[in-house]
Amino acid sequence: MRLTRMTLVAALLLLASGGAAQAGWWGKLFHSMRTDFHRNNEWPYTFVYADREATLAPFDVMTYNGWRVQNTISDHHFDETTGELTEAGRIKVQWIVTQAPEQFRTIYVERAASSQTTVDRMEEVRVAAVAVVPEGTLPDIAETNIPARGTPADYIDNVGRKYSDSMPAPRLPKSVSDSSGS
Repeated sequence: MRLTRMTLVAALLLLASGGAAQAGWWGKLFHSMRTDFHRNNEWPYTFVYADREATLAPFDVMTYNGWRVQNTISDHHFDETTGELTEAGRIKVQWIVTQAPEQFRTIYVERAASSQTTVDRMEEVRVAAVAVVPEGTLPDIAETNIPARGTPADYIDNVGRKYSDSMPAPRLPKSVSDSSGS
């Protein structure tokens, strides 16, 4: 306690004896002390918003990537012989254009083996989108090299049909004869 009083007295003497040049230095010191005091008293709250943004940033990337996978038109959405969109492809384009949230209405076309095939597929998707677009602008159509997840619908249908065909015919269990004589 005595040391604190002596320090205060010494600071006041220096302040009283100092000129105008020292007064600027003391002003900066007290301003810095005041700023540090307020920073320390408000400590976690000054960083909460930056921490929140840093924590949520990966989720924004995951959301974007999820919509990109969802809106990808892949190989199984095109007919192998003609290169036209299949019925499933047209339905998917229609869903993207009319029902996906507006900020996620970009249609991604999976890159094909040749660049000309990719260009043809993108044009086919553009034509299908123009046919179903409601009032407004046409969504962006972009090329992607990330393969879409999924399996062609005709393959799933064939597996289901073969499973149904391989099931035995339903039959009732053999009845146990009543030996009570009634």
